[in-house]
Amino acid sequence: MAWPSYFEPVVADVERREIRDAFASLVGGAHGETEADITADVHRIRLHLDEQAGQRIDWYDRQLVSQWRKVGDPGRRAWLLRTHQDSAELLAAWRDEEKATLDVEHLRELTPGVTAGVVQHAVDEDYKHLGYVEREDTKTAVFAFLTVMKPGDLALFQNSGAIRIGVVLGEPEHNEDNRRLRRKVRWFDETHPIAEAPRHVQRQLSTSGIVVDVTRVIQSLQSLLPAEAESDGEETAAPDAVVEPVIEGFRPLTEEFAASLHMELDPLKEIAELLEENRQLVLYGPPGTGKTYLAKHLAAELAGDSTDERVKLVQFHPSYAYEDFFEGYRPDKTDDGQVSFKLVAGPLRRLAEEAAKPGNSNKPYFLIIDEMNRANLAKVFGELYFLLEYRDDRIYLQYSPNEPFSLPDNLYIIGTMNTADRSIAMMDAAIRRRFAFVELHPKVEPIRGSLRRFLAARGLDTLNADLLDALNDSIDDWDRDLMIGPSYFMKNAAQNPAGLRRIWKYELMPLLEEHYHGQLNRAQLEERFGLEQLLGRLAVR
Repeated sequence: MAWPSYFEPVVADVERREIRDAFASLVGGAHGETEADITADVHRIRLHLDEQAGQRIDWYDRQLVSQWRKVGDPGRRAWLLRTHQDSAELLAAWRDEEKATLDVEHLRELTPGVTAGVVQHAVDEDYKHLGYVEREDTKTAVFAFLTVMKPGDLALFQNSGAIRIGVVLGEPEHNEDNRRLRRKVRWFDETHPIAEAPRHVQRQLSTSGIVVDVTRVIQSLQSLLPAEAESDGEETAAPDAVVEPVIEGFRPLTEEFAASLHMELDPLKEIAELLEENRQLVLYGPPGTGKTYLAKHLAAELAGDSTDERVKLVQFHPSYAYEDFFEGYRPDKTDDGQVSFKLVAGPLRRLAEEAAKPGNSNKPYFLIIDEMNRANLAKVFGELYFLLEYRDDRIYLQYSPNEPFSLPDNLYIIGTMNTADRSIAMMDAAIRRRFAFVELHPKVEPIRGSLRRFLAARGLDTLNADLLDALNDSIDDWDRDLMIGPSYFMKNAAQNPAGLRRIWKYELMPLLEEHYHGQLNRAQLEERFGLEQLLGRLAVR
């Protein structure tokens, strides 16, 4: 922090080493293996690249990070290939001659397996007539085509609103005139309309670049391959077991599930359908109506996940911020005892990245935001407001300005809000427009009658259900947001007279006193809402 022009904003030691190793050839090689040597090498590389770019470069820019970051062998990759002018004639030649090519008319001859630093230097020297952005795209494309792409990878190109998929078969070669690099690709006959592809695939296909790594959606692309693509004409052994297909969308709700919550099935189905359509909703209502309880159990049932791996809960509070919810820099102690700052992902970013992984697109993920209205929502959501409404789009984030981010379609958000907290009335129109609002109220299904069903299922006296109805009947209709939910009467203590009196005295009456502060004195509250008075009225009936 004291010498930002010398020490790079790269926290991890392993990343500094990867940067040095990738680009050391640009500055005459590495000078040593100590931390001081690596830092000095990276600084020299920085000065060189800044001079080439005519501006301060960012190590985490998409084009650069793809040239230095080692992520291990991910297995099969998928590549989106483009021609420089989207030439239909050239694409037809690719298909007919079973190849893919990369235009390198001005580039010196480079050998397959070349390092990123050599590519960087060659493109900077040979393509000085191009702007910085075009040079970076060219570096990424050449490095991927010569070094990263492997036989067996998927390749695809777009033409006339459709995509054609193939399999890379050969190593890179130079054309006879050295104007193009080529690889042998077996292109399949069938094309697939882009408009019919899943939205997360369409977003990947819109990523700019000449050679774009789209391995993130490789599972969806593999599902488009013809049967002969995997076998390539060879006999294959029969599978040892039949794998059940992944169920797309929500797991259907059943009568058994509704009975476990002591609720009617139809209102629960309507909430599930609303969530599936809108992808985010808010459960709101008076205290004790089971908003958090329903959110947790409904999400787990719809996800079909008993491990809670795909259902996460966070609770908002007045000091909760964007850095807590999505991502932000946090102090971190290094191995040598120094303090640095590390970009830490919050619960929304972690869950979004998990939901977006290849193989997870058919699995619903749920984020439950408890007490949602207790935080400053505009501050917490920040630019994510936009993505809540436009899931098809991507935006650049304040702490990750070089990598576009989108909310995956299979991520659902359930918020809960207590209407006894007046702050719900002050919510801005932006959040109201982006969330569907479902009321959970003691006099409306699925909450109405839940206490009576709960007591009946356990063979208990229904007196508590009568008391709850009488209590809420004593509250005026214009104060309906102050009515009491059934969860107070579902506690074990509520099933005996002494426990019920404690709940009434220490939980319900203080709540009502706060609601009616300045309107009713204590004697009036006791006369209207007291336990003995309500029991007396029920006895008269």
